[in-house]
Amino acid sequence: MTPSSHKTRYQNRSVALLTKHDKATVISPAMAELGLHVVTTDAFDTDRLGTFSGEIPRELSPRECAAHKARLACELTGLDLGLGSEGSFGGGPMPGLVNWDDEILVFYDAKQDLEITAYASGSLQALRDWVDRFPPEQAWILRLPERLYKGLTGKESLREILAGKGLLSNGEIAGEVRLEPDLRAMHCPKRRSI
Repeated sequence: MTPSSHKTRYQNRSVALLTKHDKATVISPAMAELGLHVVTTDAFDTDRLGTFSGEIPRELSPRECAAHKARLACELTGLDLGLGSEGSFGGGPMPGLVNWDDEILVFYDAKQDLEITAYASGSLQALRDWVDRFPPEQAWILRLPERLYKGLTGKESLREILAGKGLLSNGEIAGEVRLEPDLRAMHCPKRRSI
C-alpha cells in the first residue's frame, strides 16, 4: 500500500484522542497534515494508568499504555479511529545524567484492528548541554549500533557524525546513540591535572 493510499483512506476523518494533559495542541497539527481531525475526550482519567510522579505505579509499558489509550478513545467516543500518547523519561545514552524523553503515539483503526506506532526520542540540545558541562579539551566516545567513535572533541564533531549517519531529524536524535567521556589520559583534562 502506498503512502498516498493511506492518506486517501483516512482523509477527512475524525480520530479520537484520550487525554487529560492537553496533548491535542501538539498532536492536532500533525494529524491535520494527514487529513485527520482530532476529537479529544477526557471521559477516562488517564492518571489511573500510572503517573510520572509515581503516586500511581505504571503496570503497562509505555507502548502498551499508548495502545490502551487509543482503544479506549474509540470506545469512549464511538469513533473508529483512536490515538493514544505516552511519554517516559530516563534511559537514553546517558542514563541518570541527562533527562531523556521518549514519546510514543499509537494510531488505532478499530475496523481493521490495526495499530500503527510512532516513536520519537532523545534531544540534541540535551547532548549539547551535557558536553558544555565539561572543559572544551574533553574528548568523547560516541557509540552507535554499527560503529564506535573515540577522541571526539567539541559539539560540532558530534553533530557532524550524527548528521552524516542520518541520526538527526529536526534537531532531535533519531536512533540509538550512547555518549560517554573519553577517559583516556590524553583526552581527559581532569586526569592530566592530577
